[in-house]
Amino acid sequence: MAYRDLREWLTQVSELGELKTVEGADWDLEIGAIIEMARKESQIAPCLLFDSIKGFAKGLRLVAGQLNSIKRVALTCGMPTDMATMDLVAAMRKKIKEMKPIPPREVKDGPFMENVWEEKDVDVLRFPTPRYNIGDGGRYIGTGHLTITRDPEEGWLNIGTYRVMIHDSKSVGLYISPGRHARIQMEKYFAQNRPMPVALSLGHDPLLFMASAFEVPYGLSEYDFAGGLKGAPIDVVKLARTGLQVPATAEVVIEGECLPGD
Repeated sequence: MAYRDLREWLTQVSELGELKTVEGADWDLEIGAIIEMARKESQIAPCLLFDSIKGFAKGLRLVAGQLNSIKRVALTCGMPTDMATMDLVAAMRKKIKEMKPIPPREVKDGPFMENVWEEKDVDVLRFPTPRYNIGDGGRYIGTGHLTITRDPEEGWLNIGTYRVMIHDSKSVGLYISPGRHARIQMEKYFAQNRPMPVALSLGHDPLLFMASAFEVPYGLSEYDFAGGLKGAPIDVVKLARTGLQVPATAEVVIEGECLPGD
């Protein structure tokens, strides 16, 4: 059965017997250790849903390992969850070869707009963001997220996943490797001495995270690619501040800018 958002996806993963809820873990290193143990010690690594994280209220949840099993990849791609691995690979290769990109569909609002923080109210430390490993420089709020940017000359939207670390309560930073599409876009902005508008999406359809990792041609939006995979347009909301379009079903959206010289 097709799912509409991350919450419905989690329900279906639970029905597959592949969801494990973890209560009371510490955001500082313990969550990272549990994720690593689950991946190494289980034949089929479960999808982990952390709740009641130390220092945070129940309901502020974190999900990890979404695509760490063939059944969950199949579910995300709209394929039968009982497919053998090589059959799924063959079916996906055929689907990608034959599909046509479908542009996103703009809608008026989404659940992330129920609570809006601006200016002095912004505090990203309200989210239970982990420090995963001892050698990490800080707490990474962006790992399975989407980084959404627009080409300043051609106008198309790029979606990539570039790790985002919290600097303080009101700022985060990200690194985009040379050659990545968002890096090319950023260099265009900076060449004009302009900031690059950026939106981060967290808690969205796992298919979008999957699409963000595909090597699609420069100029093709991952929204269109994901729509082709899904066979239907991805619903998006246009943000007032940056004009960027973000997934309508996202749980959290962060808007900001990358500044020349940073």
